[in-house]
Amino acid sequence: MFRKPLVATTVVAVTVAAVGFGVRQLSAEAAAAPESIRVSADDCATGPRLSPAAMREAARNPESRIVCLSQQPPPGVPGTRTPPGPPTIPAKKRPAVGITAVDCPQGTWGIIRSNVCTVIPGYIMTWKNVCLNGICEPWLVGWLEVSSTLRSDAWPHQRGWVINLDIRALSAWGEGKDGSFIRGDVNCSGACVPKIQGFPKQLLQVGKVVSGYGSVSSTVEGVGQVAKAQGIMNIDIEGVRPAIPGRQGFLVDPEVRCDTIVSTVAGCVYPQAGIVWDLISDLYPEIAYNVKSAQNSGIVGHDVPLHRTLKGNLDFQNRQISCNPNVPRPIGKSCDEYPFASTYEGAAKFPNGGRTFQGCDRPDLPTGVTGPYGWSACMVDKDDNDDQGGDLGTFYWRNHVLDGDDFYVEVI
Repeated sequence: MFRKPLVATTVVAVTVAAVGFGVRQLSAEAAAAPESIRVSADDCATGPRLSPAAMREAARNPESRIVCLSQQPPPGVPGTRTPPGPPTIPAKKRPAVGITAVDCPQGTWGIIRSNVCTVIPGYIMTWKNVCLNGICEPWLVGWLEVSSTLRSDAWPHQRGWVINLDIRALSAWGEGKDGSFIRGDVNCSGACVPKIQGFPKQLLQVGKVVSGYGSVSSTVEGVGQVAKAQGIMNIDIEGVRPAIPGRQGFLVDPEVRCDTIVSTVAGCVYPQAGIVWDLISDLYPEIAYNVKSAQNSGIVGHDVPLHRTLKGNLDFQNRQISCNPNVPRPIGKSCDEYPFASTYEGAAKFPNGGRTFQGCDRPDLPTGVTGPYGWSACMVDKDDNDDQGGDLGTFYWRNHVLDGDDFYVEVI
């Protein structure tokens, strides 16, 4: 039985090569088909051509069908909706505050640090080989309109991720009303191996949903390492009537990045997702005052991201400039700097760009300075400063923020 796998970034036609086998009489069913349905071309949406193996199968069984999946609607069929193009990866941007769940848009990927999701429309076509006067062509005898929700969940504190696919049947015509059998499996490309599979054979008909999943494990090894991979959800489509099956691959475009840098235990995220660290004013009022004042004066971090540094010497330089140990600390206070010493935008980038604000106990720094080029410092409660530093470290750990990764800061 002929199968031709195809991996694509979205639902793409399973294509096959030329047809031409003996003279056969046109069936009554085919003779009655509307002329607009009779097509012959080179993809699933306009008539699949057969490979030599499929030709031999069709010659043995002239009543056999071909089933395949396309994102394009059947030509000449009224009432079908024209779907959009392949899903795109959105430009990285600052996410809205408080976003904890990913959207599933159509035409693009919804993405947060641990999840990606998209909705892909398509049509499962059923073609029948019909021969008349020595010419054999595939004729469309049915279609099943589907909506596929593809979701992938990365595990920030484990070595892998899981891919889920839900396919809902919306409408049908002709033999498409019989439905199609769907089963699947997960594979991957890059530094990874497929693991648990959970997509058994299921019948998809109008009003029903078939679902499946598969997990993938990263092969990143050792401490201080990083590796990338992409997951692939494959599905096999079989006709209810005898048919040459189709096989389709859905590539999860956004790459998964797994590392053993922020922790000795590997974890995985989608680094294309923008992330925000929420600085809670009620917990750290003096630190929030410094950060908010700095952002209001033009220093980056709110609308223009900061970038983490893992270079220990740069972290040290940033602190030496913004919070030099020779600067007196009031009792119970410690020095807080913004941008953080753990970022490339820290004080070492603009050594002479210091500023401060009213009540910050930094008489060595000017007030009233504005603009994006610089840094601020303020004396704050020592215990709060220690705790806030721990919270920022936890944010880095949970989101696997590596050297050069960007993030935003929101005072809430």
